[in-house]
Amino acid sequence: MVIPELPPDIAELKERVGRFVADEVFPLEEKIATAGEIDFAAVDAVRKKARASSRSVGVSASGVGALTRLSAVRADSPRQAM
Repeated sequence: MVIPELPPDIAELKERVGRFVADEVFPLEEKIATAGEIDFAAVDAVRKKARASSRSVGVSASGVGALTRLSAVRADSPRQAM
C-alpha cells in the first residue's frame, strides 16, 4: 500500500495542530482530571487560543466545538464529572 505524502502546507498545519493539542489541550485535560471538576475559565481561554490560532492560518475552528460545548456545561450539571 502506497501512502501519499501530505502537501507541505497540510503537513505544517498538522504539525501546528499537534503542538497545540500537546501544549494546550492535554494539560487542560490533566488539570480537569486532577481537580475532579471543570475549570470553565481555563476551557474558555484554550477555546479562544484555538480560534485565534486557526484564524491566523486562515482555517475554520470548527473542531473547537468540543471545547465550546464543554465551556457551556453548568457547574451543577451531572455532566461535570466527565
